[in-house]
Amino acid sequence: MKSQDGSPRRFPMRGGLGVLWAALLVACGQAPAKRPDLLLVSVDTLRADFLGSYGNPSGSTPALDRLSAAGVVFERHYSASSQTAPSHASLLSGLHPSEHGLGKNGMALDPDVPYLPELLRGEGYATLGVTAFRILSADFGFERGFAVLDANLKSDPGAGEQRGPAREHSRVGSRVVDLALQYLDAQDLDQPLFLFVHLFDPHAPYAPPTALGFDVERSLAAVETRGIQSERFAARQLRSVQVAYDSEVAYVDGQVQRLLSAWDERRAPRDSIVAFTSDHGESLGEHAFIGHGLLLTDPLLRVPLLVRATGRLDPGRISYPTSAVGLPAMLLDLCGLAWPDGRRGLLQDSAAPLYASRPVYSEFDLSKPGRNEVLEHHAGTPFGSRGSVRAVVEWPYKLIETSDAGSLLFDLEADPTERVDLSAADPANLQRLAALLQQFDATHTTRASAPEVADPTVREMLDALGY
Repeated sequence: MKSQDGSPRRFPMRGGLGVLWAALLVACGQAPAKRPDLLLVSVDTLRADFLGSYGNPSGSTPALDRLSAAGVVFERHYSASSQTAPSHASLLSGLHPSEHGLGKNGMALDPDVPYLPELLRGEGYATLGVTAFRILSADFGFERGFAVLDANLKSDPGAGEQRGPAREHSRVGSRVVDLALQYLDAQDLDQPLFLFVHLFDPHAPYAPPTALGFDVERSLAAVETRGIQSERFAARQLRSVQVAYDSEVAYVDGQVQRLLSAWDERRAPRDSIVAFTSDHGESLGEHAFIGHGLLLTDPLLRVPLLVRATGRLDPGRISYPTSAVGLPAMLLDLCGLAWPDGRRGLLQDSAAPLYASRPVYSEFDLSKPGRNEVLEHHAGTPFGSRGSVRAVVEWPYKLIETSDAGSLLFDLEADPTERVDLSAADPANLQRLAALLQQFDATHTTRASAPEVADPTVREMLDALGY
């Protein structure tokens, strides 16, 4: 849709925390050279509340806070899973894990799954990607649609300093951004560009570079403000973990600043859209757990989503829950293109917010029969499940349902730390949210679980990273 002078039509944000917004933004018939560039940045293992724009008082994310101020902040944005491969498959395909078939890391994406890079390339975009973790590589089907997906860590002599034994399977953020800038420099301005950049640094082990200039005292003060409690870890350990994680986030913020500065300078003659998100969060002691991938609690699912689309969306904040599965359709919509099934993603062109009353879903296929201290700690409760786990949020209620250990119901407004299970005290809401999961089953097509990649080095990599 264009204004009378032919420029992209701009839809204002309005309404404070309950913003309503709209988005038929660029005519679908627009020539490819006129389409906006698109930068999508995904930071692995980044929980939302460690950004200043989501309430972190430590001051560790000035670049991301500036991006937040210039764009739209999705305050309650949920990942589709709590592991890297399933989550990225969802945010690039618009499908839930049960729909695209990747229930956990180590599986290969089906070539029939709709895929954002492939759709953009078909519309004339140059499609480039740089990833920091082998799980997002051609070995697992993630290269489809990319003219270049630089994910071959084995042949990268400049992968960067190693930070712990598990880091041999990933590369440091400075190297990822160096490569992204090299590819950016090689692109001309005659063709619209899609650049996907994946950073891995907040993933354990938390060991950021020492020459960071990180404010430890402010980070320690933020620990007290955050008030994370754990029945399994001592307060001193919780402080240490949170400060180390916060410093990793600060390091990533510096790398994002490098990337954004170069993007804004080198693609300045072109219109562009920037989206920043994460695949999943991290538990930092909550529910006796430091890590991710075992549970579907909010520290693992609540991730940042920032979208800067100058001239298309006014800065503002979205307070109703949204899902990562709506991200690719939203990005296509901002580029003036349509998702194959016509969905609008996180945008709408009416007065009613599309997701204001819609539930959001997350899933995870644990299938972890071996010894695990966290699951053993929670044995006999739903948090000790070793089967499939899924969650649905219809604000303010959240239901976590397991295949082998029962269910949990939380009121996230009254109990944001998910400590008080209401499944026995509130049967009405328990039944209502359980019915939403049944409705999901009835209206979504389940794809058979994807095959695990038959390569012994994959299992070694996953074991090294704690999966």
